[in-house]
Amino acid sequence: MNRKIQIIVCVIATFLLSLFLIVKYTHSKKDVVYTLYIGGYGNNAAQCRFNATTLDYTIIRHFGAVNPSYLTLSPTGSHLYGVSENGERSGVFGYSNLPPYSSLGMEKDWGAQGCHLIYHRNTIITANYGRGGIYLYPTDENGKILPASQKIDFYQPVADTLDVEITADTVGLTPAAPLSRIHMLKVVQGRESGREYLLATDTNDDKIRVFNIVDAENGRGITIQPCNTAYYELPDDYGPRNMELSADGRFLYVLCEKSGRIVVYTLSESNSNLLLTPLQNTLSDQYNSHASADIHIEPSGKYLYASHRKKHDGISIYSVDKEGVIIRKAFQVTGRYPRSFAISPNGELMFVACQKDEVIQIFRINKTNGLLTNTGKSIPLNGLEPSCVIILPNSLPQ
Repeated sequence: MNRKIQIIVCVIATFLLSLFLIVKYTHSKKDVVYTLYIGGYGNNAAQCRFNATTLDYTIIRHFGAVNPSYLTLSPTGSHLYGVSENGERSGVFGYSNLPPYSSLGMEKDWGAQGCHLIYHRNTIITANYGRGGIYLYPTDENGKILPASQKIDFYQPVADTLDVEITADTVGLTPAAPLSRIHMLKVVQGRESGREYLLATDTNDDKIRVFNIVDAENGRGITIQPCNTAYYELPDDYGPRNMELSADGRFLYVLCEKSGRIVVYTLSESNSNLLLTPLQNTLSDQYNSHASADIHIEPSGKYLYASHRKKHDGISIYSVDKEGVIIRKAFQVTGRYPRSFAISPNGELMFVACQKDEVIQIFRINKTNGLLTNTGKSIPLNGLEPSCVIILPNSLPQ
């Protein structure tokens, strides 16, 4: 009898172990699916379903907008917003990201030419390249874009001081100050105080501008106020363009477009001000192209990447040590004009927006050494020159 019981127990245990292994194997083989949003120069933005396991893709739909050069999502992914670079008709637009995918409206910026935007606490904030300013657009409870609640410009038009008609050639020019070109925004939370700050790169005036983020008086949305340390200056003709923040908020990495250098800062606070202390200044673009573009750290925080265009298109690869210092490891050649790129949430894939080739090129990231391998796969975008790709970790309902 005991022998029979032993046999039955052994059979049941073997069955349960086999079942466990089957379930584990099936789960491990479950396809990883992302939703990609691709903006650029053309007449629409694209939404793409991408299978990260098979590297297959499907273009799901297009969102109509003229030159939607940069996109962002609300925290839940339910709303998509973008900037439209379209001369005097430029502005910010939005769409519901769920059926029936209705428009969330558009607000013109009358030539401010936003080139980057973020969505923070029910507010869209645009970095304006055309007129060197930052504009804030609140959204209502349904995500609809409302008129700008705050506009900050960093130039004094010629017509304010001289008898000159403002035209496309004179807007932003002043005999007393250089023309600002605000290129990117980033929200930073103070590690000591929890206070929120907004950083803005001014590519043409060689500054990183710093603001406090405070609640709007109506209780919904935010406003920004310059810190006492209103800006940090970089050397002339550095052209700070894009920024990346370490996961722990200790270090800021600034990629400079004109000089091709990466400047690393340590972040701290003093008397409600965010302080940037230089830590490292290293040459990233070895080919002096004056066209460095984008910078990102992969999810583990071990490796940093920076894209460069024009003379030698590709991605510089760095390791990151515990003290925030970056060490150059390699350079990966890409397609033409790698305007921007995005890294998958699991840190395994890089999607490079090759603007002049009208494709998203796909690389695999080696988690051991950070190096890139060209998968040979790409997403063609006929008629759209991609300048932005963002990733939603899961696929939304169709």
